[in-house]
Amino acid sequence: MHLSRRIAAVLRHPLAPYLFALALQLVFVGYVKDDASIEYRSATNAAHGHGLVFNVGDAPVEGFTSFLWTVLLILPAWLHVPLLAVGKLAGAASLLGCIAVVAALVRARGGDERAQQLARWLVATNASLVVWAQSGMEPVQTALAVVAAAWFLERRRPW
Repeated sequence: MHLSRRIAAVLRHPLAPYLFALALQLVFVGYVKDDASIEYRSATNAAHGHGLVFNVGDAPVEGFTSFLWTVLLILPAWLHVPLLAVGKLAGAASLLGCIAVVAALVRARGGDERAQQLARWLVATNASLVVWAQSGMEPVQTALAVVAAAWFLERRRPW
């Protein structure tokens, strides 16, 4: 078997896009968006009873990017779980979820296995999703919520 055929066979395997996306997560594991620290600090202060503030004693100001993500981080902060690890793991898991849900949406819309695999690869190689998944912030989790909502709507009734 020629090398090109072997590579093509690997690329056609349904798990290949997931593994590729995970490998890219390792490349960007050192990337952190500076706004993440604002959300983490606000969540930590709230977890310790100081409210959603950046500095203890300051008046509450919505200085964070995402209210919902910051509120969701309060429990891990209260449990003393490293919030950066939570953010990065949630981002990577959401990226894998996006790959799966987009493929399921293509299938629900009548796409065959080739179309589903193309959809998986398009998500797995999307630079914005791959990089932002390791930012420590919420954009990929939000993307997962949006494509999951589209999938649920599609299953409920055709568009």
